Amino acid sequence: MTRDWVLGLKVVTGSGELLNLNRGLVKNNSGYDFRHLFIGSEGALRIICEATLKLAQRPEDSVVMVLGLSDFSAVLSVFELFDKNINLSACEFFSKLALDKVIAHRKYARPFDTEAAFYVLFEFEAVHIEILNQVQACFEHGFEKSWVLDAVLSHNVNQAQSLWKLREDISETFSQWQPYKNDISVRVSDMSDFVAQVDQLVLKSYLEFEVAWSCRRWKLVSEYS
Repeated sequence: MTRDWVLGLKVVTGSGELLNLNRGLVKNNSGYDFRHLFIGSEGALRIICEATLKLAQRPEDSVVMVLGLSDFSAVLSVFELFDKNINLSACEFFSKLALDKVIAHRKYARPFDTEAAFYVLFEFEAVHIEILNQVQACFEHGFEKSWVLDAVLSHNVNQAQSLWKLREDISETFSQWQPYKNDISVRVSDMSDFVAQVDQLVLKSYLEFEVAWSCRRWKLVSEYS
């Protein structure tokens, strides 16, 4: 979340007043903290002229894994499986339609030949061989449960970047159709019902629509074209 990385803001109001919000402090009890209001409005309420950002240690030996999954219920099962056993630095998913559109638009290679209803992207630090062994065990368990149909693991930085582009280029790809895009927060426990209900509504009342799903770890995003 962007707000987690913004320690302080300087903004100019419509009357020309300069506000120095939080002054870069981790904890500040001197008054109301208006940072989140201005972060969420993305400049619509005031002019942001300076931001103090928090930094994080650069990940070591990051590995990206993309898994093809049988259905949406498998997305949550696989996420729970990997999240319990691997220290994930990123977890995102996207639907087959989203991947198909990106590949057609950007001419990327598919992550693997097996087609899947949904795809999950994990990133983690493989600082020692035991982590990769645990990843292998999670994959085999998911495969035995018929959640996972196929998977690919990056072996270098270029491969990792290529796998990330399959997810990151979704918005740019869909922008050519001026889609109806909804940025919605949904509890993880409600995600299966939410996705099913939206798909049913579209099939019933909006047959001319295509629905492509993509999601950050705690944030569900739907894009319509």
